[in-house]
Amino acid sequence: MEKLVFQEILNEITLPFIIYEGNDLLLQTVNREAQILLGISKGVEGKPLSEVLQAGGQERLIDSAHKALTSGSEQKLQHVILELSDNHIKRKVQVDLHSKPLKREDGSVWGILQMLKEVSGPAVDNHEDRKEQYRLIALVENSSDLIGITDMQGNVTYLNKAGQMLMGASSIDECYRPSVDYFIYEDYIRLRPEIQVSMAEKGMWRGEISYRHFKTGEPILCDLNAFVITDPVSGQPIGMASVTRDLRATQAARKEQQKLFTLVENSADLMSILEPNGLNSYINKAGRELLGFESEKEVLSTPISDLHSPEHFEQVSKEVLPALEKFGRWEGQMIVRHLKTAEEFPIFNKSIRIDDPKTGQMVAVGALMRDMRPELAAQKALSDSEKLFREITTAAPAALWMCDDAQRISYVNKVWEEWTGQPLEAQLGEPVCHTVLPADREMAELKFGEDFKDRKFHHCQFRVSNGNTIRWIIRTGNPHYDSKGEFIGYIGACVDITELKQLQEQKDQFLGIASHELKTPVTSIKAYTQVLESMLRDSGDTKKADMVKKMDAQVNRLINLIGDLLDVTKIQTGKLQFNDRYFDFNEMVKELVEDVGRTSKKHSIITHLEETGEVYADRERIGQVVTNLITNAIKYSPNADRIEVYTRIENNNVRLCVQDFGIGIPREKKDKVFEQFYRVSGDEQHTFPGLGLGLYISSEIVKREGGKIWVTSMEGRGSTFCFSIPATGNKKND
Repeated sequence: MEKLVFQEILNEITLPFIIYEGNDLLLQTVNREAQILLGISKGVEGKPLSEVLQAGGQERLIDSAHKALTSGSEQKLQHVILELSDNHIKRKVQVDLHSKPLKREDGSVWGILQMLKEVSGPAVDNHEDRKEQYRLIALVENSSDLIGITDMQGNVTYLNKAGQMLMGASSIDECYRPSVDYFIYEDYIRLRPEIQVSMAEKGMWRGEISYRHFKTGEPILCDLNAFVITDPVSGQPIGMASVTRDLRATQAARKEQQKLFTLVENSADLMSILEPNGLNSYINKAGRELLGFESEKEVLSTPISDLHSPEHFEQVSKEVLPALEKFGRWEGQMIVRHLKTAEEFPIFNKSIRIDDPKTGQMVAVGALMRDMRPELAAQKALSDSEKLFREITTAAPAALWMCDDAQRISYVNKVWEEWTGQPLEAQLGEPVCHTVLPADREMAELKFGEDFKDRKFHHCQFRVSNGNTIRWIIRTGNPHYDSKGEFIGYIGACVDITELKQLQEQKDQFLGIASHELKTPVTSIKAYTQVLESMLRDSGDTKKADMVKKMDAQVNRLINLIGDLLDVTKIQTGKLQFNDRYFDFNEMVKELVEDVGRTSKKHSIITHLEETGEVYADRERIGQVVTNLITNAIKYSPNADRIEVYTRIENNNVRLCVQDFGIGIPREKKDKVFEQFYRVSGDEQHTFPGLGLGLYISSEIVKREGGKIWVTSMEGRGSTFCFSIPATGNKKND
């Protein structure tokens, strides 16, 4: 059977030979023809023949060489049969032997030259056939495909190296088994009828079937090509052979190809392949719907010229195709035509040249196209929306502004352009406060910088000018975030408060004049009430004297209100006077607590005074602040019976806190209590008299002494008002 599988061979050298050396007859040379004939590998020099050749009959080769060595004469043997095994394929070789002694000059024998002539029968030279067989064996053994042979009973009698590796066999002996064991049983049962019919009718079968790995049982999808081996003389089948290719890599490639095809087929954009003949070989689903194709067959038969009007097709022939030929790609906008409705519409086309990897010649054009109509409609809608936005902001009475995350102007409306005298183009990219008057700019930049850093609501007053008119502005703004929640800047509005400022100045002027005009007559009234009270008490009319005393208390209250109004006027005009000097802070607090305590019958004022030493400030003004805080604490805690006062020094600053246990202040309103004329609103607060100037005046005094004032409060639980000033003095200039 081996003779049928392996065909004729070509022999370059017709005489195989072996040279033995020494008395031990070690191999000195085995030429290539002898290696092929006997199945001996290279690199056997220096070894005995018995070690490198396992064959029945090899002893006759050794005996012939030994006789020639000992006798010194030539030895000839005919029809020596050798039983050889190559890659587990057994064969018999019949040779004629000629062993010739190799002698030195002195006649001693140093080696043996043994020539082998392969014969078939009495005198037939079959060397050519054997050489061809070995070439075919090498080809089969080194094939990357599985190659196997089975007998007529379906038992495997041969499997090459690739097959052994594919099946996970540790040795050839594991492969000698029924062929059914090589397959996934379900696959084999399903295909067996088809295979049997095809082998019987055609002598062959080819198809995909799953092999089963010997060790893991893993299914291995393969392409099997099986055929019947027949005797050339009798024509009868004597076995079967198979060539099998592992399809796992191909299967993985198919899956990836299917994924890619699914992606392309379901893409929202048109994807196509154009052949050199001007016909598309493929257009995906989105493209077929976009262009009006009803079937894939219609795609294959429609030239691309039908998808353009004649004038628009010129772009394809004169611009697109030459660019693909020269640069390998083209992209741009073009007009296409619907196949059924003839509607023309714009698309964006990105085309690439597809070349043959071997010849480098263009074989097709791949194109990715996008319908531009939705994008153009969106652009128009955006343009219309932007136009509407600009018209609305232009008509708005307030100035509108936007800045980016670097505090640079990104938009202002017409109102702001008019107020500042600068067009939008000149303001874009400029700092937010660049149009603020220089006198107010540092303050405005500091305030905006603080709010910007904390990402909080911005509120600031400053002045701007367009060259002719100076305006007072209130600027407000909120942090702006994109759809992902990332900060992108501020957006806000500006309001012209120039008239409000003028009214404020007029009010301050009126208050100043009225306060001064009231001060003299009220002082006179107080003097008269004190004299009248004294006269009534001297006359013994205590009831009338007490009534006059109450009138005197109301006059005192009126004097305090006038004093507050005068202080506010001085603060607004920058004329509030300070006479700073060193004084003992705690001593001043004790005096004031004692004075206020005399007038408060219900509340006890408890002091917790730590050592503070002397302070450099205006004693009267700081005393005014302390008095205001204590009297407010008493006034706003009508149901409590104590007030606590604390002092201490911290970081060279003297701190005083007044704690009450009264009504408290709502959280959202506590930052406003230091504003001018502000009074906490609410049902309970309406019962407390006052103009809302005391805390405003106190905060201005503390600020001008270089300190700060603040409040902590919990509604219904009470409030703690505190201020701190530098111990050594750090007075702010007006």
